[in-house]
Amino acid sequence: MTAVAEKTAQASEAGAKVDVPLDELILGRPIGFPIYDARGVLLLAEGAVISSDFKRLLRNRGLESVQIDERDLERITLSNDLQADATFSFDNDLTKHLDQIIDGGMVPVQNDGPAIKESMQSRGTEAYDKQQRKKLIGQNTESHNALSGAMKAALHGGAANGATMSKMAGAYLSEMQSDVDSVLTSTMGMFDDNSMAAQALQTALLAMAIGVEMDFDADNVRMIGLVGMVHDWGMMRVPKHIRDSAGRLSPQDYHEIKKHPIYSLEMLQKASAMPGMVSLVAYQIHERPNGTGYPRGRSDNAIHQFARIIAVADQYTALTTSRPWRAPYMAYAAVECLLRDAQARRLDANVVRSLLCVLSLFPVGSLVTLSDGSIARVMRRNGNAYTSPIVQRLQDANGQRVDPIAFGNIIDLQNSELKVEQALPTPGKKELSLTAALADREEHGETYA
Repeated sequence: MTAVAEKTAQASEAGAKVDVPLDELILGRPIGFPIYDARGVLLLAEGAVISSDFKRLLRNRGLESVQIDERDLERITLSNDLQADATFSFDNDLTKHLDQIIDGGMVPVQNDGPAIKESMQSRGTEAYDKQQRKKLIGQNTESHNALSGAMKAALHGGAANGATMSKMAGAYLSEMQSDVDSVLTSTMGMFDDNSMAAQALQTALLAMAIGVEMDFDADNVRMIGLVGMVHDWGMMRVPKHIRDSAGRLSPQDYHEIKKHPIYSLEMLQKASAMPGMVSLVAYQIHERPNGTGYPRGRSDNAIHQFARIIAVADQYTALTTSRPWRAPYMAYAAVECLLRDAQARRLDANVVRSLLCVLSLFPVGSLVTLSDGSIARVMRRNGNAYTSPIVQRLQDANGQRVDPIAFGNIIDLQNSELKVEQALPTPGKKELSLTAALADREEHGETYA
């Protein structure tokens, strides 16, 4: 063999290097070939095993991706395009049309009317109105049943009515103008965690509140709510054994998950009175600013602003909902994880910042310990004072119950010497602390919350 032929053979045997996000490396898998950084520095030798310590060390060094040999791609990552089945295509007339619109450049969302935030009532340290609360509980039940019925009908080829759901979003927006905190907390604990309709409703309401905070007008906020209600319907067509899997998803299973935005589009095409923008936004909910999302791997401004808003609301709802492989995250832990996602550009930082204004760092409805030893429930957000929400004391420092609406028990922490000392889990509900939540993400990844 000549020297040239020998070098050619060696080059073909070496295997091309592929840049892979750190999050996609599967823990516990031995590598067949060395792993390098972008500069060619050896990070892990052939035969070593991918561990949590290895990934943590690289993150501490500021690395978000590594260079692996393409021959290891199928075995040690979830990146496996070869697993795509021949009967399903992400390319069809509908997606091609939407891709053409996106490729033409996203037109910034504009208001036709005044920002709805201008008409929102500030409730300060007022308790929730009992009559409105009763009305909201009934409204939630009706909305949940309507959504559940529409989702089941769509799954079996029926046509959902966009006008009905837009009217539903409008009704909630009216209630938000009166008391947004009461609306957001009204669904807590009402429905089974496994109810896809409940998760859709909660995502829609939170996304609408974020839209209000980001100064959109009433029409735009209603549109955000409408998309929030319908964007994940395609998940019903993903095989149940995959949706309910208690282990880490295989590349084949994750490919099935990535199909669901296309399934949602197919369902939405049969809907009546459904604005065209709904399909465009629903198509992009699972895209990520850093380009690691699906189905197209779009990034930054190539993702519709409404999709970036709903993505944050959807992720918060997912994290605070139980999954077959984990308990729900504590609300505080979920917000902390979203902050980390914003830093890694997996979520839009401006949207996450607005989420903090809507929920606070210690989210509305969650429990906290105050610096005097008393226990309180976070009742209202407090604008930009993320760490100092308005709370409602439930127990004194001795553990004795107190009247939560008595004078002095509704406290604006921004104007008090008291502060939050600790976030607490919901009583009777097993929830993951921040430490446990981060360990869960390390094990299962952030791509499928």
